[in-house]
Amino acid sequence: EPFMIKGRVSGHIDATSDLMVDSGAQVKADIKANRVIIKGEVIGDVTATQMVHVFSSGKLTGDVTAPEVVLESGCFFSGICTMNR
Repeated sequence: EPFMIKGRVSGHIDATSDLMVDSGAQVKADIKANRVIIKGEVIGDVTATQMVHVFSSGKLTGDVTAPEVVLESGCFFSGICTMNR
């Protein structure tokens, strides 16, 4: 089941499906999931088996590893991006 974070979370997130960080949410954690959608703020490394999508309202500080990475115009990203197959 996909799930959405709307508040504050810290630690480590290892999801077996999709994860969305909603607008206004703050996550300080390394994230592993199938697809990661970021509309809020994430501090930590993000690893996805399918895709990472950072919307224009999103902020990602950390390294990202995924086959497909989408960074919309206006988003903030600071880290290293590795696209694997």
